[in-house]
Amino acid sequence: MASYVAVVPKEEGEAARRRFREAGVLRLDRKIVERNGELLIPVTQEKPLGYPIESVNLDVRASRPRTYRDLVRVPEDLRPLLPRAFDVVGEVVIVRLPEALRPYEAAIGDAFLQMHRGARTVAADEGVQGSYRERALRVIAGRRETRTLHHEFGLALALDPAEVHFSPRVASERRRVAGLIRGPEVVVDAFSGVGPFALHADQAGAGRVYAVDANPRAVAFLRENVRRNRADAVIPLEGSIEDVVPQFEPADRFILDYPWDPLPYVPLSVGALKDGGVLHYYEILERAEREERIETLRASIPEDRSLEVDGVREVRGYSPTQAHFAFDLVIGPA
Repeated sequence: MASYVAVVPKEEGEAARRRFREAGVLRLDRKIVERNGELLIPVTQEKPLGYPIESVNLDVRASRPRTYRDLVRVPEDLRPLLPRAFDVVGEVVIVRLPEALRPYEAAIGDAFLQMHRGARTVAADEGVQGSYRERALRVIAGRRETRTLHHEFGLALALDPAEVHFSPRVASERRRVAGLIRGPEVVVDAFSGVGPFALHADQAGAGRVYAVDANPRAVAFLRENVRRNRADAVIPLEGSIEDVVPQFEPADRFILDYPWDPLPYVPLSVGALKDGGVLHYYEILERAEREERIETLRASIPEDRSLEVDGVREVRGYSPTQAHFAFDLVIGPA
């Protein structure tokens, strides 16, 4: 297709291209070509900034894909259904697909592998299942193996997202809580999973970190991650928090990251804290329920303790009306 080009000496090419861009006359959809020591730079008008103009045929510049959606081919009426949100856990991409896209899942998986060069596996997320809230994953592209190594703020976390619960979207929150640790605190990480909260606490200089989980596969990965990251302060423990937590000395900080139904565990968590200790409480709530939840939390603690709210923040969106909230609660005497 014929396009206007400015004929520019090669040694002036970069400066001219920059001037054309600043003037708003540079065409980005056509390729710059070299001819006999000159550059033919595509422009949008006939006389840009003093260079000779010609009309020549230029190849269309292939636009660089920005997301996997630019690479995948599905019927146009289904394109709005292509998910915009997905998780990358180590070398595994995890995506939820509506049923209408299931016939195209292999093409979608291939597009993810092309776009995310470090990915080796793409899996469809079919929801959580079982008492340990594991994701039901179905591999749709790449290797069949879902065990991987996930990197997070300098930590290396071995895990299998098909066997243990893990959310990469909470990484910044885990880092935030670790940043609040002052000195050799005693920290309890209930429902620790493979240990990201606990390992961040170790990295921040905590004195002892009790990491508890009832899922034996999660605890096996937790022990591996303690060794891998040389997290000497972390003590992995398998069992229910009702059985294990009462054995600990009073804690400075208690992490209750069980966002689906954490309220029943609040009295136990509060009882494990010394006066002035902090409970980091997480729950998925309707956004409109946030203030009401604070009063529910106050009503749920033992009568001989008090609760002050040090902060509430939205960790991540969960649905159009729900969010994963973090409550920082200071526990004291009544």
